[in-house]
Amino acid sequence: MKKVKDIMKKTRTISPDLTIKEVLDIMEANTSFGLIVESEEKPIGIITDGDLLSAYCRYVANFSYEETISNENYNKRVKEFKSLKAKDLMTQRPRTIHEDASVIEAAEIIKKFKFRRLAVVDSAGKYLGLINRVGILKNAFE
Repeated sequence: MKKVKDIMKKTRTISPDLTIKEVLDIMEANTSFGLIVESEEKPIGIITDGDLLSAYCRYVANFSYEETISNENYNKRVKEFKSLKAKDLMTQRPRTIHEDASVIEAAEIIKKFKFRRLAVVDSAGKYLGLINRVGILKNAFE
């Protein structure tokens, strides 16, 4: 039976101090829609394209058309949105899985909690990579 470390993907991590524009650029460049926020080689958060979209809606899009045309407050909200950092939007303390756990265990956790991905860590809690739904499913065909 394969272990998580056998099918995980090594992915780029980001600093909690990156702006959301920088986060978005990294997501686009790496075609990765979930990034681990790391400090001292340990995962402290995860930020997804869904987190960015939720923030956009909260700060910018959830206002009427009339409010957006001539309202000074609209420009202020856009500016606030653009000033957000990864640490402002990330889900803190992401769920992790040990590198030696089975792929089946990872699948069960992802299904139970309706996650799309899990951070893979070693015994010291150091971030090693990600395991996601597609990786698990592709594994079944190997």
